[in-house]
Amino acid sequence: MSRRPATKARGILARNKSTPLGDPRHSPRELLWCFMEESPGPRVPTWLRLAQQIDGAILTSVEYAFDGRHPDPDLGIVPYAAALHLRACVETGFWANRQGYHSAAIGMLRHSVEALTLIDLGFQDPQYNSPLLSAWKGGRKSVGEVRACLERDVWPSYGRGLWSESWAEFFGSLARSVQPFAHYTSELMYWQFFVPTQPHGVLPDGTYNILTALRCRTNDPVKAARLTLFSAMIIWTLGRILIANEPTWSGPREELDALGVSIANSKLLDKGDKWSDQLLGLYHFKPGIDWIDP
Repeated sequence: MSRRPATKARGILARNKSTPLGDPRHSPRELLWCFMEESPGPRVPTWLRLAQQIDGAILTSVEYAFDGRHPDPDLGIVPYAAALHLRACVETGFWANRQGYHSAAIGMLRHSVEALTLIDLGFQDPQYNSPLLSAWKGGRKSVGEVRACLERDVWPSYGRGLWSESWAEFFGSLARSVQPFAHYTSELMYWQFFVPTQPHGVLPDGTYNILTALRCRTNDPVKAARLTLFSAMIIWTLGRILIANEPTWSGPREELDALGVSIANSKLLDKGDKWSDQLLGLYHFKPGIDWIDP
């Protein structure tokens, strides 16, 4: 029986007038800024606009690619299930982020990165991926161990990451950035805190005070923007994995390249060797800093 998805390409952020208010498929402005007390105006980051344009094509192309790809259906189901789980995680993460449940949304990012590894493995030749798929499915190898095999055998041909680093360095940093959120840790707890929108007090010596608060719905615009940026990075990473293994893919390649450039230039990312620390919960901008990307 075919596992081909029954629906056409559907973007997670696609506009749909019939969707209820709580549905994640709202306009990018609603998604990112709906809970800000002071609207930043009509500015929508380029990376968000591009992600909205291409996420449906990339996700659906990956799902279609696994239809009958592996000669053993019991193993071929693993990357297909991972692709469906990735879609579900990104959709759920968008919804949770929009509701102000930032600590829950970041857990979905962790799942998304793990799903990317199994999707990548599913694209490889069955002679290579069958033992690894079987070992993962049987609990004999972790996602991290599978990722180490891909880093050694596959990723050298993938080119560079967001900046000038290798793909292995990029994906390693991405994986490390979400690693602290595998469980309820103190790092995850800090994503439940938020910074109210009232002005911070600047002291005579140039330092300043930050007022933080804690509640179920944190509604922190910086946290929301950072989570949305990383969700866009997940889409970009998935697209890069797709074209590395499907060189004849006729999807929106130019938009995918532009998305990577826009993410790489985001003010929400610190470039360099330590960018795996990007998802620290206690991360703030000084008063007056314009952190909204063009």
